[in-house]
Amino acid sequence: MSSADRLNEISAELAGILEVRIQELTTAMKGAEQTTRQIVATEMEIARYRQIVETLGQEISGLQADASASRRRAEEARSAYAAATSERDAARAEANRLDEQADELKRETAELRGKARSLEESVSRLRKLRDDALGNVGALDQQLGALGLGQKS
Repeated sequence: MSSADRLNEISAELAGILEVRIQELTTAMKGAEQTTRQIVATEMEIARYRQIVETLGQEISGLQADASASRRRAEEARSAYAAATSERDAARAEANRLDEQADELKRETAELRGKARSLEESVSRLRKLRDDALGNVGALDQQLGALGLGQKS
């Protein structure tokens, strides 16, 4: 096997490795995009739950005002108030859980962005290495050609 054949094999192997790394980077970036979409959807859901909590709070205030008008209505208002409070607390608990999830997703997104930057830097370094290797292969081909060793018989 000649040096040129070996250099071609090494060049092909490096190209294959680069292709795999680029595919891995693409996969990681798609994952980051999906996570970002999930964060946006979660934030929209949090806003909706906050609106529900606000609406329930307003309803409770109205029920309390009506309760003072009469005993019968006061008892009905107390029952409605207890039910609304339970719903509000459940909504708050859900909103708190979603807030925690959003914070976790934000942290994960930041980590994924860091990983993506790292991967981009790795790809950039690998591309530079590939370019350097291809330049070296070209220089070696020229040297072999000048020596008359690069010609196939």
